Amino acid sequence: MASLRQLPSGNWQASVLLDNGRRSTRTAPTATEAAAWAQEAEQRRDEEREARRDRSAEQNVTTYLAAVEDYASKGMLTRTHIETLQRIVGRFSADA
Repeated sequence: MASLRQLPSGNWQASVLLDNGRRSTRTAPTATEAAAWAQEAEQRRDEEREARRDRSAEQNVTTYLAAVEDYASKGMLTRTHIETLQRIVGRFSADA
């Protein structure tokens, strides 16, 4: 959530909390301009956060699939394992 405050000069300062714990601030001549900047800054922050989550999920799936392929190549998967994996993959494919 952004915060707005009017400075003694009459200008407005918008402040947005970033994911790294720091604040990003901008000063504008009107509250409307400061609020617009804050909204854009929050949107950028949220988009970057979502992109990091997507990359993390993709890395986890890639690591998991590599392990499954390794187990399969060593004959360590039973028919039950394979059928379970096929059902899981089928669920994700149906959602796409």
